[in-house]
Amino acid sequence: MRTLFHICLICLAFFGCSKDAEPKLKGIDSDIVIRLQEQLTTAGPWLQILSRTAEVQECYNFKIATSCEKAGDQIKIIYKGIYSPDIICATAMGPATSEPSFPVDHGTYYLTFINENISNTAVLTSDEEKYVLEIQQTENILVEMDTLMKIPEYTYWATVYSNDPVEQAAENFTERLIKLGVNFRTFKDGDYGHFIISGGEIVSVMPYGYDESHKKTIFEFSGSVLEIEKLVRSFIESYDQVLSVSVYNYQGNIINSWELN
Repeated sequence: MRTLFHICLICLAFFGCSKDAEPKLKGIDSDIVIRLQEQLTTAGPWLQILSRTAEVQECYNFKIATSCEKAGDQIKIIYKGIYSPDIICATAMGPATSEPSFPVDHGTYYLTFINENISNTAVLTSDEEKYVLEIQQTENILVEMDTLMKIPEYTYWATVYSNDPVEQAAENFTERLIKLGVNFRTFKDGDYGHFIISGGEIVSVMPYGYDESHKKTIFEFSGSVLEIEKLVRSFIESYDQVLSVSVYNYQGNIINSWELN
């Protein structure tokens, strides 16, 4: 089991670099596309602004140097330029990215995004079940997703893959979860960032997306994550065929069957 925890750098001039080792920047020269995501931790979720350049860069490991300032209900995100965090250029092309994040309570926040010295403004509303980002004025910021559902406490989601008929493996895994006492309750439709619910069913799980070869399930469990880890371990040990299981939860824990000893 490991914990998904991206390092949050708030009010720093550059992600991943000290003030004494600031990277050499080049201009962004691109619109920036943003989408909302929850950064899941044992201390509770933070809101991430997943940011990428609309223009493809020559190295896919390029990053956007970004600062984030939060004071009360005012949040300012400044995109300062593009840099490479590595000596070697990853030669596949892709957008430059950054992931500024900050804690958000229920309420209304006023955001300013600055790209190439141009201010773009938005209003962020956070309630019990979702975040909504409403752009007020924008010139070079594009919003890919303006509504993000919040992942409820005690939520777990999982994928099962097998070279045996995957439907049977997924059914067997579900039977074990039922014996453990999980609750297969209904979740509201929407994009939760880490997964998507449509028609009351979980239809997409990152990083596999809509791939039908990975069967997906979602449930509620208030017991210890170690109980889930034990279940996954015993489940894969009972199979002779190629089998992989990944389980994720609301605190950012990830259990991958191939990582268990």
